[in-house]
Amino acid sequence: MGPGHILILAGGKGTRIKAALGDTPKALAPINGTPFLEILLAGLARQGARRITLLAGVGAAQLEAYLVKRPADELKMDLINEPRPLGTGGAIINAFPRIESDPFLVLNGDTWLEVQLTKLVKSLSASPCWRGILAAVRVDDASRFGTLNIDPQGAVTGFNEKQSNRSGYINGGAYGFKKALFANRRGPKEPVSLEYDLLPQWAAKAWLGAVPVKGRFLDIGTPESLAQAGEQFRRLKTRRPDQ
Repeated sequence: MGPGHILILAGGKGTRIKAALGDTPKALAPINGTPFLEILLAGLARQGARRITLLAGVGAAQLEAYLVKRPADELKMDLINEPRPLGTGGAIINAFPRIESDPFLVLNGDTWLEVQLTKLVKSLSASPCWRGILAAVRVDDASRFGTLNIDPQGAVTGFNEKQSNRSGYINGGAYGFKKALFANRRGPKEPVSLEYDLLPQWAAKAWLGAVPVKGRFLDIGTPESLAQAGEQFRRLKTRRPDQ
């Protein structure tokens, strides 16, 4: 049994790496000649994923063209183009009527994390309190990301601002959510951030859990990390999720 319906957040502007990519969406950044999104999709297919929706904004036309040209395989894919900038949380709210599983998964379109997605789903379903869950990755330097506060029971209790030379658990950009979190939300008039608006609200209500993972975490969100991505992906080409 696969991990359920997966939404991929692919609507960001990519301001920090625009000089390197031009008008190419981050999700289509070439890594050793292969679009980043294709690397992500291949990994999801190996985990049994079958239903995937791209949440697009900037660069939606290019992403849609990519899907049209992509060879047919076991993945059933579509794209939702937000009518205006909605933010990461707003994009999920906008997509809610078309979500086909409960719980469902959300992934960042510019990060790679070695994690068994079914473990996220099972951990969320097993908790009577949590309505959402995220993959937490321990890093030696969290200065680019900020860190999480996680209690002994695995609940996320807070989010820390970015601090230099600090180690800790960071948000790995892989989430599981029960549909009840979004069922009564209407399309936002202003952008809503998943990371800065919704997750802190749910943590304050003890609705948000974390699953620590040991898998490698990679992102392409900065010029430096994008430049290093080719070599990093060559190293983990044969690796499989270990969580």
